[in-house]
Amino acid sequence: MEVFELSGCCGIRELSGIGYYASPAACIKELLVNDEDEYDGPAIDSMMDRPFIIFSAVTCYKHQPNVPVTYGDKLMRYIRRHKLGTVVPTKPVKNPGSGNTVKAYIWTPDYANLRALAAKYEVESKPVDDDC
Repeated sequence: MEVFELSGCCGIRELSGIGYYASPAACIKELLVNDEDEYDGPAIDSMMDRPFIIFSAVTCYKHQPNVPVTYGDKLMRYIRRHKLGTVVPTKPVKNPGSGNTVKAYIWTPDYANLRALAAKYEVESKPVDDDC
């Protein structure tokens, strides 16, 4: 997963690669605990200076028109359910470049709740000291 700064916009970051994760929980955990080379720390550290994060998702592939794709909506519901901020989706629109139907999401993160979740993940991943 990568977090990009949109050039010329001081208020938005873009979250990309969300469709590669097995679940919304795995996606958020990656965002909170795994290091990003570009920022030398968890990806969330690079987001803290922006009030909005956008992400997008395919909702229907042109070669499988009758198979709905739901990873974007699942991430939105996960964020809402776990009180990680508010998310506003756009309507699905056909991407003229790929022919796929896509949707964009605007996320206003609750950074306090994201930090609390990150702290929980850090505690879970610390090794147990077996030296007695």
